[in-house]
Formats: sequence, structure tokens, C-alpha cells
Amino acid sequence: MMIGTLCIALTACNNTKTEDIELAKKAMMDSINKANELQVIKQRTIDSMNQVAAEQQHHSNVQATTQSNNEPTVKGKKKMSNKTKGALIGTGAGVVAGAVIGGIISKENPVKGAVVGGAVGGAVGSGVGYGAGAAKDKKAAETKTTNP
Repeated sequence: MMIGTLCIALTACNNTKTEDIELAKKAMMDSINKANELQVIKQRTIDSMNQVAAEQQHHSNVQATTQSNNEPTVKGKKKMSNKTKGALIGTGAGVVAGAVIGGIISKENPVKGAVVGGAVGGAVGSGVGYGAGAAKDKKAAETKTTNP
């Protein structure tokens, strides 16, 4: 009787181990399948981005070669507008100035003051730089229309 009970117990334990192994295999296969699905999605995204980039490159080449009014054709990168340049320069200067001033003013926590000052300075500098650049762009456009 003892031997029969021992055989039943070992068989039951063995079935549990087999079930655990099967569950682990299933979980691993699910994980591998999920990773493969993610890889496919990632590759589709990359392919789509490459296609958009190729279409944009083709469009810019066609546009650059079909300009009228005897303007020279331009290939390559577009120039950055004065608005963008002004915003970038203003942001950089504002962040530095704001961080220095914020760090000096905040006696209790100079790091916090520098971070807050940098953020505020960057925002203000960006706005001021953008406005200055817009004025330059407007003036350049007016000059270009009066002097063809």
C-alpha cells in the first residue's frame, strides 16, 4: 500500500512539473512571438520613414529645378530663417543668463533657482529672439520686393 501511494505521489509531482514546464515553454513562445511582432512593427516604421524621406527628397529636387523668374536653381539644404536663428540664439542666451541669475538670487536652493531661472530665461529669450528674427525676415522681404 505504501509503495502504491508513493507511486501515485511521484506521478502527481511529475505531472505538475510537466505542466509547469509546458507553461514555461508557452510563456517563452508567447514572449518570442511578441518580440517578433514588435520587430515587424519596428521595421515597418523604419520603411515608412525611409519612404517619406525619399519622397521629400524627390519633391525638393523637383521643386529646386523648376523655379521660375530666372532665379538660380538651388539644390541641397534650405537656409535657416532669421526667425529660427533668433529663437535659437535667444533661447541659448536666455537659458545661460537665467541659470546664472537664478542661481545667484536663490540663496536657499541655488540649483532650483538655476533650473527655474534657466527655464524662464529660455522661454523669454526664445520669444525675443523670434521677434527680432521676424523683423529681420520682414525687412529682407521688403528689400527683395523693392529691388527685384
